[in-house]
Amino acid sequence: MPRAKNKLTTRPRQTTRLSPLSHGDGTKGRNVSLIQEFKALIPPIFRGSPNFLKVENWLKEIKKILDVMAVPKEMRVSLASFMLKDETNNWWDMLKTTQDVTQMAWIQFEELLLSNYFLETIRR
Repeated sequence: MPRAKNKLTTRPRQTTRLSPLSHGDGTKGRNVSLIQEFKALIPPIFRGSPNFLKVENWLKEIKKILDVMAVPKEMRVSLASFMLKDETNNWWDMLKTTQDVTQMAWIQFEELLLSNYFLETIRR
C-alpha cells in the first residue's frame, strides 16, 4: 500500500481581507480563511460567567489573538462574537435585534459584555 507524502510545505499568509463577517443574517460574504486562521489559534469559548476575572481574561485572550493576527478593527467584534456560546450567544443575538453591531468598535463590545455581567460599581 503506497504511503501518502507528508506535506510540510507552508502557504503564504493571505493578506487580502474580505468584507466583514456576517453577523448571523447569512447575506454578507464570509472570510472563511480568516475564521480558520482564528480558530487555529484555539481562541477560548465564552459561555457566560458571574466571575469578573473569567470575563476579563476571556476578553484579554481574544484580543491577544486578534492582535497577533493583525485583524482589522472593523472585523474584531465579528470574530470575537463567533466564540460566544450558550447564554452569552443568546444575549448577543438579543442585542443584535436592538443594535446595529456590524460596525461596533471593540471598546463598545467590551463595555457591553462587561456590563451584561457586572454592575458599574463592581467594574471600577
